[in-house]
Amino acid sequence: MDTLKLDQYLQVLQDHKNKWACLPVPEKLALLDQIRLRLADRSEALVQASIRGKQMQPHTPEEGEEWTLGPWTLAEGINGYMDTLRALANGRVLM
Repeated sequence: MDTLKLDQYLQVLQDHKNKWACLPVPEKLALLDQIRLRLADRSEALVQASIRGKQMQPHTPEEGEEWTLGPWTLAEGINGYMDTLRALANGRVLM
């Protein structure tokens, strides 16, 4: 498996990690919201690519697992980050 593209994307993230850390909370929330919207637009393609990559049959229970392990989990993680950032902006800490 060729990981060159993935390695390049990871390097971009590595190169910009400090920029993210220094962003004000409202800007982080706006970016996370954009990611969530893009995820909604691309979830089907993400799941289908995963099914093809794993050589699974479409329209099976395993496809449902790909939705659960992929876009739904990512969306829930984004929601959690957004909830935490909102709480911090309001002086609260989520426990």
